[in-house]
Amino acid sequence: MILSQVDGCSLPVKILPKSSINKIVGWEGENLKIKICSAPEDGKANAALVLFLSKALDVPKAHIEITHGQTSRIKKIKFTGVTKELLEKKVSYVLSN
Repeated sequence: MILSQVDGCSLPVKILPKSSINKIVGWEGENLKIKICSAPEDGKANAALVLFLSKALDVPKAHIEITHGQTSRIKKIKFTGVTKELLEKKVSYVLSN
């Protein structure tokens, strides 16, 4: 479930590290389920997640921040300068292709 914020929006995600591919799988409850190839060591999976989301959703890396769950599979991602409506459209587009 994407939430509006004053300067953008936030997205709760569930990460599956050490996957065979980087892929947005779909919604699992209120969390967007995402597969990431990188292992969850030394922040590698977090960095890979930000890079993947940047490319998949066409949002600059500088506008994506993990605000909660640095060491957890459940994370909250903040998108600065991106409206809830725009992020919903981008996620829907990725899931439909």
